[in-house]
Amino acid sequence: MEVRDLASRYQAALPSLLDHPFSNDSYTFRYTATERTKDSAQAYAEGVFGPSAPVYLPPAHDPDPLLKFYEVCPKYVQEVDENPEAVEERNLFIQGPEVAEVVTRVSQHLGVPLDYGDVELLYDACRYYQAWSPDVPSAWCAAFTSADLQVMEYIEDLHHYYTAGYGYPINYQMACPPLSDVFSHFRNVVEEGNSDPKGVFYFTHSKALLTVMSRLGLYRDSQPLTHSEVDPERQWRTSRHSPFATNLAFTLSSCPSNQWWVSVVEGERVVQVNGCESTLGCTWEEFVHVFTPFLDCDLASICQVDEGGTDPQDESTFITSAAPVVKVG
Repeated sequence: MEVRDLASRYQAALPSLLDHPFSNDSYTFRYTATERTKDSAQAYAEGVFGPSAPVYLPPAHDPDPLLKFYEVCPKYVQEVDENPEAVEERNLFIQGPEVAEVVTRVSQHLGVPLDYGDVELLYDACRYYQAWSPDVPSAWCAAFTSADLQVMEYIEDLHHYYTAGYGYPINYQMACPPLSDVFSHFRNVVEEGNSDPKGVFYFTHSKALLTVMSRLGLYRDSQPLTHSEVDPERQWRTSRHSPFATNLAFTLSSCPSNQWWVSVVEGERVVQVNGCESTLGCTWEEFVHVFTPFLDCDLASICQVDEGGTDPQDESTFITSAAPVVKVG
């Protein structure tokens, strides 16, 4: 329902791109080899083209180096995915006083002794039941105060910061394939004069989207997130930029005087691209300057395992620039 409604809003916002009958030449879909991303692709197609439109959804790639590049990246697997140190800050926070206070409050509220595992289960029940029935308050959420929920949120933030954000350089270094793909599609329009496809729609997972956001320099705090200090004004808040139906959209527009304009949208909000003067997007010249480095995207080389390993927060190869589930071009 959420993805279908999202698609309807994008169609209303971009009628010149999306208010057309479906054809294989004009619109392409791609999803990962999972049921939920295929269902999301189907729901999005229904939101744009209607429930009875003959939309073609090609078989998924497995493995998929474009949408699940992290699964084919040995360096990421070794340094992050299978590295216990990648979740150390999260675990230290769970063992700290803030979480202990939440466990105590929830136990007192419900009148039964609980441990952290119980509270975590209640937290998951709270948010999933609320998502499944958005119009009905989840009874499980009554176990928590607003302050409790913010503590539980920070546990998620720490986890994703180090496994898909700025905690380890390989997280964002490996996230160039989707951005290289965006650049290639747009360049085919501007430099080659190709009018199709009008829309390219990708459906993937939170890890892919968060690493792409990090590659673009979005939601980056001046100091790394740690277990010892919770910044209530931090930019990295996954409840805001990585909810269900997280979406990134890149749009290319033709403007008067034969000019081209690129806008970047996250969560249906326009975001400023580092390196572009306007808060609303980029001229074509600015976009080329910012995105050209993404064309040098040798994933095999990037993901080659270093014998010496890589330390967290090594910024030596970080590329800053902007703000696909959804990529419209």
